[in-house]
Amino acid sequence: MKRIVELDGLRGLFCLGVVFYHVRQDWLFWYWSAMDWFFMLSGFVITANLLQNRRANNLLSMFFLRRALRIWPLYYLGLVVGLTIFVIGMQLGYWSSVRNSAWLQQALFVQYFEGYWRTLDFDSYPFHLRHTWSLAVEEQFYVIWALAFVAFRRTRWIVPVTAILFIAIGVASHLHHVHLYMLTGHMEAFGLGLLLAWLFVGERADSLRPYLGRLFAIAAVVSIPLWGGYVLEGYRRFLDGDDRLLKHGPLVNFGFALLWFALTGAVALRPSARACSLLRQRLSVYLGEMCYSLYLVHYAAITLTVSVGRYYGYDPALLAIAGAMLGVFIAHLVHRYIEQPLLDRKVSLRYRYDAPGPGLIARAEA
Repeated sequence: MKRIVELDGLRGLFCLGVVFYHVRQDWLFWYWSAMDWFFMLSGFVITANLLQNRRANNLLSMFFLRRALRIWPLYYLGLVVGLTIFVIGMQLGYWSSVRNSAWLQQALFVQYFEGYWRTLDFDSYPFHLRHTWSLAVEEQFYVIWALAFVAFRRTRWIVPVTAILFIAIGVASHLHHVHLYMLTGHMEAFGLGLLLAWLFVGERADSLRPYLGRLFAIAAVVSIPLWGGYVLEGYRRFLDGDDRLLKHGPLVNFGFALLWFALTGAVALRPSARACSLLRQRLSVYLGEMCYSLYLVHYAAITLTVSVGRYYGYDPALLAIAGAMLGVFIAHLVHRYIEQPLLDRKVSLRYRYDAPGPGLIARAEA
């Protein structure tokens, strides 16, 4: 499966939306659902990579090595910088209740894990790194799915059956009101990503391709009544000046997941379509390429700028915009001088085969 530039562009626009959401949440109150799009894309790309390299001798070790090189250096650099800021900023009084064990949990990608058995105490974690919950969720998914795939990679059913299982776990988690920061609360998104990979590069991909356009159209249409009422009610409240939090149920979660499934599938199916022209623009693609750096940096830049500004009596709304702009600039530098060299190194890591086989290495990057 060759790299689909339009998916990079789509990722860039989604990431830009996340930055805007953290600046002014009430305008995009429904954008919490965008994280499921990122999780779905990860499930799609990771599973496509595993499927195409399933005959490799070093599949598991190379998979984890490539993932570690992609995620860990920037993540741990961010933790070190975050800890430094924490030590310097303790005089402002914002971190008085932070637990020492919270740093260890973040280093092990198990932050907020206690939410499975008790109510989460958000103040026990440094607020400027709260967004890293999503990276913990992805790392947990990588471990579970890679081990399961390698154990059963010789079977034809592992991907579709696991996709159905993940979707069921996700729906059940929403019925039991599992917190947003928990892995199980996003399993339906990962499951739909697995399903996308199976549809595009699985054993039956060629025979299924003529029906994919209709499938994605149906999924999009079915999703509208599931999330449409929630969005309309939210904007009605916004226009009326009602700032109360609008709660959403399992159907809303699944509706957005279906919408993202349809959108991603449509772009992957016909990337050269005229409707995808914006996704091919250089700015969109570059935002997608630097998405990881931007996601790591922007939230800390916004929250710290607003916090320091409030301490000195400045307008938090303007400071949030300034923090977002600062975050984009820093992310650009991090991507250019740190992330891109790591990605170049990652490309040189190859899967090994005893004999010539499919040997196709997915170029799409999670």
